[in-house]
Amino acid sequence: MPSFPSRVARAASLALAVCLAPHQLGAQPTPPAGGMKLDAVVADSFARAARAKPRPTVNIIKLDGEAPEIDGKLTEGLWQRGTPVTEFVQRELNEGVPASERTEVRFASDGKNLYIGARLYDREPSLIIPGEKIRDVTLANSDYVAFIFDTYHDHQNGFVFGTTPAGIEYDGQVIREGEGGGANVPGQNRMQGGAMGGFNVNWDASWTVATNIDSLGWTAEFRIPFSTIRYQSADGEQTWGLNVSRMIRRKNEELYWAFIPRQFNLYRLSLAGNLAQLQPPVRRIQTVTPYVL
Repeated sequence: MPSFPSRVARAASLALAVCLAPHQLGAQPTPPAGGMKLDAVVADSFARAARAKPRPTVNIIKLDGEAPEIDGKLTEGLWQRGTPVTEFVQRELNEGVPASERTEVRFASDGKNLYIGARLYDREPSLIIPGEKIRDVTLANSDYVAFIFDTYHDHQNGFVFGTTPAGIEYDGQVIREGEGGGANVPGQNRMQGGAMGGFNVNWDASWTVATNIDSLGWTAEFRIPFSTIRYQSADGEQTWGLNVSRMIRRKNEELYWAFIPRQFNLYRLSLAGNLAQLQPPVRRIQTVTPYVL
């Protein structure tokens, strides 16, 4: 019969094996509740799994004379069509861990405008942080949803559009994946940030957004005219680079559709997913020559 010390040692070894088995077998551990920091070993397993996933793709919904009313309520039937952008993962607080709240985003087009309908679920809507109602205000101080479009699909340059539950307009241009710092440099004002080249927050497009907070969380509805952005002037279908970011401020939870490692941010277009089956209008260059008779 084994001695008492040997039986204790065997029991300890068995317990350790049970704890390590999921990681050794490649199984994914259970995600933590929102706002909880993971053990470093467990967190690394989530991050490695997220990096291994292929870049996601979503198809646009093609509309035929059924443009939505931009009221932030997503009541139109078109917002139930197609496959939404889902399965967001964290950049913060725990890299690669699935989101603690659901997010569904759909993209649609009538050939003149790009429409976005975002349902941002939250089991505690009373704790949503709407933020200030100022155009181009810093998004990170509140809940938000933001999009980056790589319209030339060059993995370098793009356009950012975002909003908060307060319904603000936030937009800007990304150049060379944001290299140069742009508006991210602490202590600089908006004009200084827009002048540095990496991210130009001084670029203001003409577009519309509306938001609404309800018992399920909050919603956002966008209308972005194709005429307000630049893209390839070619007839036929196009594919743009796309990424979607969401912040749940009270949980310090920053989420992405196409996974972004902690050392990068939304501007990292080389890691973005794809928005496919777009058919924007052919861009025509017009010139005006003044003269006097």
